[in-house]
Amino acid sequence: MIKYLLVIFCVPLSFATEVDSFTDRNIQLTDSSGRINQITNELFREAVKAANDNDEVCEKSILYQEIYNKMGGFLWAELETRILEDTTIDKRYFTRENSIYGDLGFFQFLPHYLVEMGSLINIKGHLVGVDKIGHFIGIGYHYFEIAYLEGLGVEEALKYGESYERGFFGLVTTGVYSYGDLAANYLGMKFWLQVIGNDPAKSFVSCEGTKWVLNKTFYWEDYIDSSVDEAINCNKYRDEQFEKAITSKMKYLNNNGTKSRALECPIRTDECKILRVKYGPLADRIINPDC
Repeated sequence: MIKYLLVIFCVPLSFATEVDSFTDRNIQLTDSSGRINQITNELFREAVKAANDNDEVCEKSILYQEIYNKMGGFLWAELETRILEDTTIDKRYFTRENSIYGDLGFFQFLPHYLVEMGSLINIKGHLVGVDKIGHFIGIGYHYFEIAYLEGLGVEEALKYGESYERGFFGLVTTGVYSYGDLAANYLGMKFWLQVIGNDPAKSFVSCEGTKWVLNKTFYWEDYIDSSVDEAINCNKYRDEQFEKAITSKMKYLNNNGTKSRALECPIRTDECKILRVKYGPLADRIINPDC
């Protein structure tokens, strides 16, 4: 047990953020895509400027690093922090005790006895954990790096993400294997692939003369779908006892003082069908088999 605790404390706990996508779900959050797009594009412009301030002319690795530095980060992605600190963005937050994880014991769900739960936002009708923004930018870049910069292919990138969820940033610490995280990682990889693509007309950035030029505006709604909603693309849990504690808590959620109908995951099977068609053969890797 002592060894287990030492491992937990050595892991950056901010990587282990979980959200509750079920409680009070019938209470609609305001769509914040406009403001989040604005923040993202501000950081994007800053990154391109920083890359141009470097002595190297249109060096791709420098551009990638500047975008990662401006939007991402080691513990919390800068974009996550900006969203969390922005009071104009409508967010939903629950304490551990009042969430679907409330019946889990200290050693079952240790990270969230030590740090806060994550927050939810609305992006064009999709209920998204702010942590998914960090996965999109940060782990999405690692997917891109593995698959394309190192040339190892998408399969190796997917394996990296799966080991991440099985390891100290998933099942080992929080007891949660998040398919929503895997989806956000993959979608982020698709974004990074378009930063400097083979087709300048579709790329976000191109080199003109000796400078990088930002060609188009980034919109989160071009990437985000219901695969990042953990009430649709459901989590997998450490063991049966862990899952039972969550499902029993979900059974009747208190919404504005009245008991709601029993909730089950996925809450929208119609969305599952759409996701499986959209992702095709990759669906088995980033979409929960029950979806």
